[in-house]
Amino acid sequence: GSRVWLNAESSLRFPSVFASDKRRVEVRGEAYFEVAHRPGRPFVVAVAGHPGAPEGMEIEVLGTEFNVMAYPDERIIATTVAGGSVHVSRLNDKLGQAVLLPGQQAWMCASGNMGVKEADPFEAFAWKEGLFVFNDEHIESIMRKLARWYNVDVEYTGNLTYREFSGMISRYENISRVLEIFELTGVIHFEVKDRKVLV
Repeated sequence: GSRVWLNAESSLRFPSVFASDKRRVEVRGEAYFEVAHRPGRPFVVAVAGHPGAPEGMEIEVLGTEFNVMAYPDERIIATTVAGGSVHVSRLNDKLGQAVLLPGQQAWMCASGNMGVKEADPFEAFAWKEGLFVFNDEHIESIMRKLARWYNVDVEYTGNLTYREFSGMISRYENISRVLEIFELTGVIHFEVKDRKVLV
């Protein structure tokens, strides 16, 4: 009865039959969950550690909606709640833990430090609705998202000035149109060669 949406370059692992006391899955990348309530059978999402957050994260719920973002090339692992509540802890370490309510996000960085903050649900869940949403985001972070979605390699040339961009673009636009929109700012230029984007 539960449903999961996977973002680009993401995977979900689960057993052919769940244990009688727990429904446990593993995520790599980004996924949005709608978990069906099953009394006595919590749903557990394990997020393996990576260079950005080697500790990993575990999310336990009974029935709720939430997003998990844990790409290996990102600096943090983040869990954002849309409805219900979730219990978040460091994988294999119950000392770092928090209970999240709707509109809250738990994050964990490379050092293993965890924190909770209020989040913009629209921004966190926009990918599921077919949108890129950027809120004061650096071009390197933006290009990681575009590279995953459009399956391109990105290379940086010259002296890249630190600039932040905000905006909303359909994920179904052609990549050349998306890059053209960024170029309209007058502070960045792109060159596309085969499947490589020079920034």
